[in-house]
Amino acid sequence: MIIGSDVGGTFTDTVFISKGEIKVSKVPTTPQNFAEGVLRGINKVSKEYTRVIHGMTVGTNAVLQKRGAK
Repeated sequence: MIIGSDVGGTFTDTVFISKGEIKVSKVPTTPQNFAEGVLRGINKVSKEYTRVIHGMTVGTNAVLQKRGAK
């Protein structure tokens, strides 16, 4: 089983692949708590997981794009 998640500015996309089956979900991104949106997307495609490891580049992107709090 493989689950991938991409957190964007508007939506969080999730893909689940297992035994030739592919499921996808798109949920609103939750900027106040990114993990909430990721878990919501994962739960839409599968409830059969034991661990979620998630990394993101929101902070890095804000610095590189010179965006964020001033």
